[in-house]
Order: sequence, then C-alpha cells, then structure tokens
Amino acid sequence: MDMEEVWRPIKRYEGLYEVSSYWRVRSVDRYDRRGTFHKGRILRIRKSGIFDGLYVTLSKNGVRKERDIGLPDFFSRRRPLPARPVKHRHL
Repeated sequence: MDMEEVWRPIKRYEGLYEVSSYWRVRSVDRYDRRGTFHKGRILRIRKSGIFDGLYVTLSKNGVRKERDIGLPDFFSRRRPLPARPVKHRHL
C-alpha cells in the first residue's frame, strides 16, 4: 500500500517552501517584487560531511541559510511527518 505524498509548509518559510512526507523539499510557485513568475521546483538535499544531517539551502528576503531538515523545528507543526527515521546531528 503506497502512502500519498503530503506537503507541509516549512516553519518561518511559509508561502516559500514546503517539505513532503517523503522528506523532499520544494519551492512554491510565486511572484517576486517585480511581478516576475517563478515556478516551484524540487530542491537538492545534501548530506553533511561532518554530521549525519541532511541539509537544504533556503532563501528569504535575499538571505540564504542552510537548514537541517532532520530538526524538529523545521516543520510548521510540532508533530513530525510519518516517514523514515533520520539520524540527527544532536544525538
């Protein structure tokens, strides 16, 4: 039985990025300040060379930040997504 992929907004990046129940991250279709349309796409997730975390680069207001998608504060809701276990860098 296949589980349907569910997308949820990323905390502090609502309206810009979403994460799925399969731990995929995508940008949301949007218009920038000039009115130019940007089609959303699946972002590349990288594995850290130092820690066992999975990282993705997110941008908001021209500021780029690398975020560990295994951390609980990554999601808008407190409940984690039903997915495969991820080794956290803090454990």
